[in-house]
Amino acid sequence: MRSLAKKRYFFIILGLAIFLVVPIFVFAQQIAPPPPPPAPQALPAPGAVPITQIAEVPGLAGLALPTTDPRIIVAKIIRVALGFLGMVALVLILYGGYLWMTSAGNEETIAKAKKVLINATIGLAIILSAFAITQFIINKLLADQGVPPLPSPSAAPPRLGGGALGSGIIESHYPPRGAENVARNTRIIITFKEKIDPESLAELVPEATEGTEIFTQSEDGAYHFPTLDIGGIPVSALRLKREGNDGIPSAIQIIKSTDMNASTVRASDGTKYLGSNASNIDVLVSFTQDLRTFVLAPVERANRTHRALFGDPKDDVLYQVYLCGTFPSRGNCASNGIKLLSTQTSAFQGRFKDYQWPFTTGTFLDVTPPRIQSVIPTPGAENRPRNSMLQVNFNEGVLPTVASGSTTVVSGTRPTAGLSIQPGSYRVMQVFSADTSEFLAGAWRLGNQYRTSEFISADLCGQNSCGEDVFCLPASSRIETRVLAATLAQPGGNDPASAGRFDGIEDIAGNSLDGNSNGTAQGPAAYYDMNIVYAPAVVPPGDNARFAFSTSNTILLGSAIIEQTAPVTTYSDATSGASLVNPIEMTFDRFMAMTTFSSANILLSGTDEITGGFWDSWWTLQGENLQADAAHPHPDGWTLARIVHGGLWEKTAYANEATSRVRDLYQNCYYPAGADGIVSGSATVSCATTVALPYCCNGVAQGAACGF
Repeated sequence: MRSLAKKRYFFIILGLAIFLVVPIFVFAQQIAPPPPPPAPQALPAPGAVPITQIAEVPGLAGLALPTTDPRIIVAKIIRVALGFLGMVALVLILYGGYLWMTSAGNEETIAKAKKVLINATIGLAIILSAFAITQFIINKLLADQGVPPLPSPSAAPPRLGGGALGSGIIESHYPPRGAENVARNTRIIITFKEKIDPESLAELVPEATEGTEIFTQSEDGAYHFPTLDIGGIPVSALRLKREGNDGIPSAIQIIKSTDMNASTVRASDGTKYLGSNASNIDVLVSFTQDLRTFVLAPVERANRTHRALFGDPKDDVLYQVYLCGTFPSRGNCASNGIKLLSTQTSAFQGRFKDYQWPFTTGTFLDVTPPRIQSVIPTPGAENRPRNSMLQVNFNEGVLPTVASGSTTVVSGTRPTAGLSIQPGSYRVMQVFSADTSEFLAGAWRLGNQYRTSEFISADLCGQNSCGEDVFCLPASSRIETRVLAATLAQPGGNDPASAGRFDGIEDIAGNSLDGNSNGTAQGPAAYYDMNIVYAPAVVPPGDNARFAFSTSNTILLGSAIIEQTAPVTTYSDATSGASLVNPIEMTFDRFMAMTTFSSANILLSGTDEITGGFWDSWWTLQGENLQADAAHPHPDGWTLARIVHGGLWEKTAYANEATSRVRDLYQNCYYPAGADGIVSGSATVSCATTVALPYCCNGVAQGAACGF
């Protein structure tokens, strides 16, 4: 009994010590200096509004230092020290318990153990008192600075996975986060950073022929989805995968909602889930040839050639789109939800367990056809380098399944050119050598929020400075590019809606291309030649478009340079911070491949300077070409890369980097250390980068990514 009493006495003290000491240690961990941000990163530029937590050392632009009050820094150090002393007290209590438990009835040893326990308990009480006083002082200092006190160590509320867009598996989607007044005839588009297994999110429609596979792969590596022929219209044979008796989609859910900031996506009414058994529609699924972009199109279940409209003709309607991941308590999801093709594991890993975003539809239909905004090389350009990529920019987002794909040819004078395109190969946009009357093999890729499509030839001709393959167009040739309009559902009328044959460019709402830019969709009846300036009366009555230029026998090498950045942190006049809402921008000194403007190639991260927590809002990339003018004197023009985001945090240090995976339109990799520096007055300040200091940050060579 005496031995049992000893044990009880010891464990009561030990339990109290752990209960009181561990929170101190956890607090100390929370206010420890923030870990360095992952991987290098860089950025700053025009039009920023200062915030108070960042300052620049004069003469050392780009080296951002926190302006935290020194009194708070001292208080934090004291609190960390108290946390350490608390752990020492816990160790002493454990030591006293060990002496007592191993005393074997020796009264001298028991007396020593009691003395250790009593002294350790007294020390613990003193430490707790000191901690309370220190915490009180810190809170007062922070209140005097106008900022809230440090957060308690309680668990953070569950987030909605917003950071998965940018920092996680999601590259982009349409409609954008929080979009309002979206057309009712929209489709939903989601682009992932890696190949997704279609079987994890889609299933065959009941009418599909037995034995039909959910996806197939052709010899050129392209993936294809199955189709049904309904009245001569090829309709996707896939719909959102459903499970359970209620037939609610189990990987991607589109839900009518009433709360823009809903923290849960469960709905008790099955009719609110588009594509469920209780609804009268199906959500058809199609995907691009690289298995990274998926298109969701609601259709009437009774006739899948008829598009089903979102929303209501009289009122705005809110929708929540939920992508199922590994969060166990959210949604009505299958195990692991959306899966990667390569590993068959959940696409959502790390901090972001799922993803959800809202958008609101208006009361209207989009009946405006898309137009070609610009092309590069410009029509009629002469002697362009052989390693030029082709770029077609649209004035709005277009359907990824018709604006991207790989073209293979029936071989002619060489394997990468032929007199015809292989059956089943991509042919909505075609590249043609007028000199040999051959089609060129290659790949069209869609990016820039689905507004820019770029072509790279399949003819290998060298390597860039990063050791990666470069592909070329035929030398000293006239190259013609053809962009086909989609077949109209009702030719000859005023309805721009496509017939849905996947045979031409159409926007996300399904309107066929207005290739001659006359404001009316006329279908693929004739070609509009962009090399010709037509009189209004003789504009061809058709919307196929084409443009031509000529190549030289040269290959252009050399890295692009970032000339301007936002937030502004120039060499001679550094700002003290950045706007919490403005986009982050960088301007390159030449036209860039905007399909390489991705959150895998241009990075952004942030670390809270007080708690050490990671910034986890969403962010995504956009691009814009700037024509050469007095402000942008480069003969080829400039390209602006823009990061739009869900809002920056105060008291947070950010790192931003353009990596060498960013490309110009000649397939040259961007070299972060290759810039000459920046212009300061009339002189150019050289970075003078080295192996040890590889980052060019506002005219100063640094060992880490530029920050703001």
